[in-house]
Amino acid sequence: MADEYDHLTVAYLRELMKERGLLVRKEQKSEHLIKILCDNDEAARSPLRVLPEPTGGTECPPSEWHFQKFQLQLEAEEREHKLKRELELKRLELEVQHQREKEQREHEAREAHCQREHELAVLRMQTNAETVGTQPALAASPRLDTPVFSCYKDGEDPKVFLSNFESQACQWKLPKEELMKHMAALVEGDMSVVLNSLPLESADNYNTFREAVHVRFKLGAD
Repeated sequence: MADEYDHLTVAYLRELMKERGLLVRKEQKSEHLIKILCDNDEAARSPLRVLPEPTGGTECPPSEWHFQKFQLQLEAEEREHKLKRELELKRLELEVQHQREKEQREHEAREAHCQREHELAVLRMQTNAETVGTQPALAASPRLDTPVFSCYKDGEDPKVFLSNFESQACQWKLPKEELMKHMAALVEGDMSVVLNSLPLESADNYNTFREAVHVRFKLGAD
């Protein structure tokens, strides 16, 4: 029986104790809580009372004695089924919680990676601009500002944002394979949802992102 509780945290064990009306103390550790729950389960599986076999001198007729015995068996089985359901629900809750935490960690890691790629790309362009500025030229080169691209604010026209982004990328002669390195630092709201929903193998594909934006916002064809 202890195996059914080993995977539960102390918080869940204490919650089970409270639900069953058992006394919970702050100093109780996991092993103590599990022992109390196991003892409680053992008591729950046992009939509340043992009915003696009816004899000629008893006041309880045989038919009533059998009915009471059957009723006690049903109650014991119901308690056992209820316990199993509670444990299964706790297990499912833990699985859902672990999955959410895993997805959150992956999301944060993906955003941090995109942010680093964007910062590196901006730094490279700034370095290139400074190098060009030190060389003689007939015409003055445009100054590279930071941020290079216009940001998308939630509620703005996504089609206009994509058009401006592509124009600015063309202006800075940014290779197409580097476009998505900047995107995480430029979008928010629903546009960020679209970006984070891309499969990992398509996360650096601007065309895939562009198509996903058109589907999400129901934009017409260009």
